[in-house]
Amino acid sequence: MAIEIVYAETIIVGVLYKNNWYWYVTDKEIWFLDLKKLEKAFIDAGYEINIEGDYSDRFNIPIVNRQTAEEFINHLEEYKVTTNQLRKMMLEELSVDELDKYHPALFVNFDTETLISNFPEPASFEAYVPENWKGLYRDFIEDVPMNERYWGK
Repeated sequence: MAIEIVYAETIIVGVLYKNNWYWYVTDKEIWFLDLKKLEKAFIDAGYEINIEGDYSDRFNIPIVNRQTAEEFINHLEEYKVTTNQLRKMMLEELSVDELDKYHPALFVNFDTETLISNFPEPASFEAYVPENWKGLYRDFIEDVPMNERYWGK
């Protein structure tokens, strides 16, 4: 499978699940962890949405939390990439202007129930986390284990 990163459309996400680190390159939309909360925000803002209650675009998982994490992660298998794959893709990038798209956008820690967003465009992933989760907007580069930092070495 050829993986393509398109700035602000597909994103790089670091995931910590059961003390294991994973990288994923996926469409950004699947990382709004609580779709019910996102739907409510749109409705409360006066938007009419035709997808209310339809979660088929996200594997029929309306809320991704510790209880649904394993099922969610299993569906993401085809989007999983290794640190070495990301490093190679970044090194092969022809344009220096395109390197911004290799900055990891999200860090989802299922073990501590925390989502940290560093997504540079308006999206507010951190506002749509499940109950009892922490959603933060900040740089998380220092949270990435040294051996998983594909931009280094």
